[in-house]
Amino acid sequence: MIYYVRHGESEDNIYNIVTGINDVALTKKGLEQARKTAKELKSIHFDACYISPLIRAKQTANEILAFHTYLIPVYDERLKERNYGKANGFKKEDFKFDEYENRYKIGYKSSIKGLESVEELLKRVKGFFDEVKNKHKEKNVLIVGHGGYARAAYCYFNGVPKNGNLIHIEIENAKVMTFNFPENELSK
Repeated sequence: MIYYVRHGESEDNIYNIVTGINDVALTKKGLEQARKTAKELKSIHFDACYISPLIRAKQTANEILAFHTYLIPVYDERLKERNYGKANGFKKEDFKFDEYENRYKIGYKSSIKGLESVEELLKRVKGFFDEVKNKHKEKNVLIVGHGGYARAAYCYFNGVPKNGNLIHIEIENAKVMTFNFPENELSK
């Protein structure tokens, strides 16, 4: 089973800033959220652990790993948050409504320079989870990452929403989503 944990609250989360690949730390509340999640997961035996190399994910993972000292974490670049290009570091309200609402829609042609498309994100997620599936299909795997990435991970396991827009797939800070490896069109 996959245990996907989104990082705890970061400074950018408080100020409604598009963080993307920017490296920002957790807030005091974010560390507390991570500690609470760590306690919830302490009785689970994990066979492997993959973590985004961004500091907010590392800080969250460190709280969980305190209860799983036997694990050797693997920091994987493919787990980084979606790259929002020129929008990294901007407040969400600075987006035009169309850009904001459609930023997770398949096929949407954004005017934001450098924005990783949804298709590119889904491809990156597929490559990562296909590898995890081949190595750890019947095992418990801890993954610590980001909210935007979580949307695409959800689609890998459950399929893309019929309207092609991932915007309404949400995971709160320091919450856990669990997945098993089904045979669907994305995981094949």
